[in-house]
Amino acid sequence: MKTLRQVLGDFTDEQLAPISRLWSMTGEPDKGMKLQIDILLKRMADPIAARFVWENLTDDERQILYRLLPPSTRGAAEQDNLIKRAQILPTKGETAIQHLVDLALVQAFAESSRYVVSSKKAKAGSVTMLAGFNESADSLYLVGREFFTPSADRTKWDMDRLVATLSENELYKTMQSYNEAWGPYYSRTDAVDMLVDTLVEMEEPLDHLPNFDPLAYKLFVWLRKHDGKASLQVVRDFMQVDDATLLKTLRILAQHGLAFDTFSKGERVLFVPQALYSSMRSLTAVKAAGKAKEADTKLIELSRDPAAIRPSENIAVYDIAMLVNTIYQQTIEPTQAGRVPKRIATKLRSTLRGQPRIDYDDGDDYIEILLNVMESFGIAQLTNPTFQESKPAYQISPSLEKWAKMSLLEQTHALTRYWLENFDWRDVYGVNYVSWSTYSWDVAGGRKALIKHLYNCIPGRWYTVDSLLQMIWKEDAFAYRPTTSYGRTKVRKDADTKVKWDRCEGEVYRGILSSTLYELGFVDVGHEHADALSSTTPINPDYFMITELGRKVMALGTPDLDKCVLEEPLAPRGLVVQPNFELLLLQPDLPTLYALLPFAHANQLGIVSRLTLTKASVLRGLQAGQNVEQILHVLREHSQKELPQNVEYTIHDWTKTFKSANVSQVLLFEVSSEEAGQILGVIPSLQELSVRQLAPCIFAVSGSVELQKVRKELEKAGVFVQITGEVFSRPQNPFGSYLTFGRY
Repeated sequence: MKTLRQVLGDFTDEQLAPISRLWSMTGEPDKGMKLQIDILLKRMADPIAARFVWENLTDDERQILYRLLPPSTRGAAEQDNLIKRAQILPTKGETAIQHLVDLALVQAFAESSRYVVSSKKAKAGSVTMLAGFNESADSLYLVGREFFTPSADRTKWDMDRLVATLSENELYKTMQSYNEAWGPYYSRTDAVDMLVDTLVEMEEPLDHLPNFDPLAYKLFVWLRKHDGKASLQVVRDFMQVDDATLLKTLRILAQHGLAFDTFSKGERVLFVPQALYSSMRSLTAVKAAGKAKEADTKLIELSRDPAAIRPSENIAVYDIAMLVNTIYQQTIEPTQAGRVPKRIATKLRSTLRGQPRIDYDDGDDYIEILLNVMESFGIAQLTNPTFQESKPAYQISPSLEKWAKMSLLEQTHALTRYWLENFDWRDVYGVNYVSWSTYSWDVAGGRKALIKHLYNCIPGRWYTVDSLLQMIWKEDAFAYRPTTSYGRTKVRKDADTKVKWDRCEGEVYRGILSSTLYELGFVDVGHEHADALSSTTPINPDYFMITELGRKVMALGTPDLDKCVLEEPLAPRGLVVQPNFELLLLQPDLPTLYALLPFAHANQLGIVSRLTLTKASVLRGLQAGQNVEQILHVLREHSQKELPQNVEYTIHDWTKTFKSANVSQVLLFEVSSEEAGQILGVIPSLQELSVRQLAPCIFAVSGSVELQKVRKELEKAGVFVQITGEVFSRPQNPFGSYLTFGRY
């Protein structure tokens, strides 16, 4: 086989003319044969030029060429088999192939039939073989996929993917034209992200290109006025230039990330990337609205209820309770990546009501976020393998008892403090979010600024989200981007910055209201349109209302708090135990709910909770350390009526054959005499540390108790302590400081 340069070198000037025109060149060999071939070879590697080629081919020629170009068949293909695969008549196929050969798009050559694997019969003689040229195959195949593969339609690509098609040299020059520096530590992906962010954030990209090509300028302005998309034939009618000039103009637009061409549903089109077009199209309206809002910076109350309302439901509190029940009722061994196994996660996620927290791999991190919270509060812990063959698994921590006794107000306060101080609890951003230079993003600063402004709202009254954002813009515009000696340079509060702020920080605050604060029971959210709640796509809230719970949480630790809000009245018994083993908790009562979680399967947790007693759930309760009398005591203590007899009998029947053994690690200490043992056995401080007397002179201390505390109490009692062997101290209590009350 010959190279493309060799084939073109054999052509006459008359034969080169149509090839040059096909690739959008003048077709006049007045610059010398060698120079023209050099230019033509460069042109053949350009996908934009390749689209001019595909435009001018017949359907039969496209079918033949596309089947010859895939990398898997790029070596050579038998002509007859290729025509059959293209499903066209032999005479039409031969005509199409001959035209492709004349245009130097493919080459034909004879080869002995005995060396052709695809020949069904190896007859003496030769067969005609076809092959593409390496110099043009990549660009032609890339464009051909736009014809035959829907996913290659570039109008459906996001802007990052489009810009990533630029060569490294083009990308570097483009960044320079927009005054962006490609730092020495930036990867290609970093450069693409930075260029896309720069373009989307610009008020007018053309203002940053003072020496921009006049024809490219003219076409881009015209294209924006025509909804950012037009067929290339319409573009030709408007521009009135030859294909060589049009090719140059299209290349300039693409190299500056402004517009790209492609084949879409068989038609060649020119389009502005959707992200860029949307930002420019809405810019004027957004700026005008911003100027109007600037004059009025007070919270605006709504005189009526919104058309659609989503009342808060304390989702986060009850989702944590659901996870506690799941850990009681089944073994959860995380994967090596630290995630809940997919099979368990899929089933568990359907019982949780918090919104998905999508990560960079399009996975949902919501379960892992809550597990991190639970570990921080000591509700659950990941145990180290006891034996070499076992795996780490989640189990309930002893500190759960403290959490379980807390009221709804106290749990919500603790979760709010955790959210304020920890960026690993991610929020769901507003639907129109556009990132804007978040390298020095201060999550805690932005969240605390929002809480500060919500504190001024009166519970039970509806406010517009727009007026809240305007207040934050006026007083705490850059709470998410504090100025430091090594941080951002000072940003001016002008109209351009306000546009970027609305699409970045503004959408973050909107998302926090409708995700985290809504799930914490802080706010109810409202919508202007009545059908908003039935929409299948996310919609930003238009209004919000602080709940009584939200107000109390914000007031904890301040003089504004009425002490009586912490003295919640004792709730009447709200548990209903039904003969079908279903448990109904008819009111929010977290201590009662947590008393049921070890031995009942949770079906639904919330203002009204529904659980079920099963043999498996009761046996898991026994494994967790309960006994049958404790289970029945919990049910009797909290039930409105006497337990159904069949429930009591069945629980006894389920548990009568249950046997267990508790293996634990303890520290032993031995005293010098029985008299010393009698004295130590009645010391209250040692009893509080769970010190047990096993024999007159031998005591056992749980491995979870700090050895230093035991030693201190013994020395107070006049006992000299001598430690032998290697003793491991207890790890620190992970409960942290989130359960103490203080102002934000």
